[in-house]
Amino acid sequence: MPRGRKRRTAKRGADREMPKHELERMIVELEEEMIAAADELRFEYAAQLRDELRELRRDLQEIRSQEAPVGEILPHETPSGDMA
Repeated sequence: MPRGRKRRTAKRGADREMPKHELERMIVELEEEMIAAADELRFEYAAQLRDELRELRRDLQEIRSQEAPVGEILPHETPSGDMA
C-alpha cells in the first residue's frame, strides 16, 4: 500500500480541524513525496499526490483568508481575489 494512502484516509474529515502549521507541514511532506514518486517513475501515484496537494492548498488558502483582515491581499491572490 502506498505510504500516502493512510494519510489521505485519515485526512478526510479532519482537514477542517487541522491547525494551519500542520497543514503547511503536510503540504511540504507531500510535495517531497510527489517528487520522489515521479523520480521513481511512479507517475500515477505522483498524480494522486498532486491532486491531494491541490485540495490541501485550497484548504490552507481558506484558513488564511479567514485569518486575513478585510481588504488585505493574500500572497497568492491578485487584487481581484483570483488565485495567481
